[in-house]
Amino acid sequence: MVWVHESIRLTIVVEGRPAIVSSIVQKHRNLQKLFDNMWLHLIVLDIHTGAFTRYLSAGKWSNIPTDHSAVLA
Repeated sequence: MVWVHESIRLTIVVEGRPAIVSSIVQKHRNLQKLFDNMWLHLIVLDIHTGAFTRYLSAGKWSNIPTDHSAVLA
């Protein structure tokens, strides 16, 4: 019997500064492997700008576009 299931990944949202979060991930090899191999997804909410940034792999980041007007409505 073959059991086929859809993978479920944990998304972690951290409020802080992306540079600081990045340095923490880079210092902890096991944590870095989880994010680099996409077992976990990491999103940082920048406490200074309110911007969301997603960790891609190998220390690279991508901005997540947001519509701030939807939050204020």
